[in-house]
Formats: sequence, C-alpha cells, structure tokens
Amino acid sequence: NVHAYYLEHGKLPDELNAQIDSQIKRLEDIVGKEFGNPDNPYLLSVRGCPKITMPGMMATILNLGININIAKGLEKITGNKRFAYDTYRRFIDMFSDTLFWFPHEKFEEVFQDVKKRARVENDLGLTGEHMETIVNGYLKLLKDSGNEIPYAPREQLNLAIGAVFLSAYLPQARDYMRLENVPDRSGGNTINIMSMVYGNKGERSGTGVYFTRNPNTGGKKPYGEFLLNAQGEDVVGGIRTPLSLEELEKLFPDAYTELVEIGKKLERRYKDMQEIEYTIED
Repeated sequence: NVHAYYLEHGKLPDELNAQIDSQIKRLEDIVGKEFGNPDNPYLLSVRGCPKITMPGMMATILNLGININIAKGLEKITGNKRFAYDTYRRFIDMFSDTLFWFPHEKFEEVFQDVKKRARVENDLGLTGEHMETIVNGYLKLLKDSGNEIPYAPREQLNLAIGAVFLSAYLPQARDYMRLENVPDRSGGNTINIMSMVYGNKGERSGTGVYFTRNPNTGGKKPYGEFLLNAQGEDVVGGIRTPLSLEELEKLFPDAYTELVEIGKKLERRYKDMQEIEYTIED
C-alpha cells in the first residue's frame, strides 16, 4: 500500500519511481506529447481517490508539469496566450494551496486587482497579457512568502503525490470522516495521474456536471450544467452563470450523445444515479 508507506516513511517507495516513469512514457506515446518538453508540452492532473468517497476532501492538482518555458511553449503551439497563462496561473494556485497551504484568497486578490484595473467585469474579458500579469503577481506572492514551486516537472509530480496523500488527513477531511462515520484505514487511498484535458482552451471547450437523473425529482432525464472556456472548479465556484445541459446538446451534439451513453453505462453498472464531472477540449 503506497499511501501507508508514504505516511510511515515520508517518501514514495524507490521502486515506484521507475513504474511512474514507464507509465508516463506510455501516456506520452498515446497522446504524442512529452512531459517537460516546452516544444511539445504534456501536462498532468493528480487526483486523490479516497477508498470511501469523500467529495472534495482529497486534493486535486491540475496542469502539473508547467513552468514559464512550458507556458511559452503552449502559447507558441496554440497561438493562444490567454489559454497558456490561464493554465499556468491555475496550476500555481492549486499547487501552492496543496503543498504550502498558501491561502487561495491571496491569489484571488491579485486576480481581482488585475480585473479591476483592466475594467473587466467577466473573467473571460481578461486577455493573455492580463493573465501573464496575474501569473507574475502569483509568483511574486509566493517568493515573498518564502515558497517556490520546483521548476522541474518530475520534481513537481513527486511533491504533488505526497501532498495529495497527506490531504486525506487535513482537519476538514478528518471532520468529514468523523461526521460521516467513515473508518480511518490509515493509508487506504489511491491517486490517479491523468492526462490533462483543457476545458479552458476557448469557446469550443468547457467543463460541467451531469446527473444521469434529475436529483430533485428522480426523473429519468439527463440533468446538469456546464461552462464554456472553463476548467476545474469553475462550475461549482459560482463565478459565472452556467448553461444547462440542453444548451450543451445544441452546441456539441456529438459530445452530448457520448456523455449520455457513458452515463447510461455507469448507471447500469452501479445500479444508482450517477453524478459525473466532465471536460471537453475542442
């Protein structure tokens, strides 16, 4: 059990690193991108998966493997500066929150200050230059606090794995386990390392939540909402008004059909209503 080993020794088992490297190589071959290569960047998400479901308790770090050179590489490849620096600033926020327990509110102040000075109401009104200013503001905040994110993507990954394991033992997770009578199996949790899918790449991308039935009435009809050009927690964060699932069907009928089919398959397997978070890129 890797989680139990980490809790006891404060590090990952030595033999695990070779396995992680070989699996990243396998993913690189599938997607045709390279982890840590600014000319063809490949980013990962690191997601905590509790043995017994604890929604929102274990940490998630998105866009892992990015640094300033890789952000420039993303900008060059996509021709989309806003996307590249939006991706970078999201990573800085999540990584710092999970690794250094750096308060998200401090980053939010920088973000809102740039919005105010740009006289922009909606986040989507921010340009690539604005996002670059926000990234520089985030990095300065971190430096002033004595924290620094490692430049090397592989080093970022090892630290992230450890921090996500430990997130299962933060006060809010402990409280959740106590309130919900979740047994403490001391290290029974796992971590998923996945390819990033970019919901923030533009107006043909997005993220949302989908219920296989109406959670209010139990009616057998797909129910949910989504946001265009968004990532991660944006839908539940309440920063923008989401669109309904019916709108998704009109905009991206193929993606909608595929999503509903996956929902049906999962519901048949688990014999209960499913709640699914999804991301669409291009």
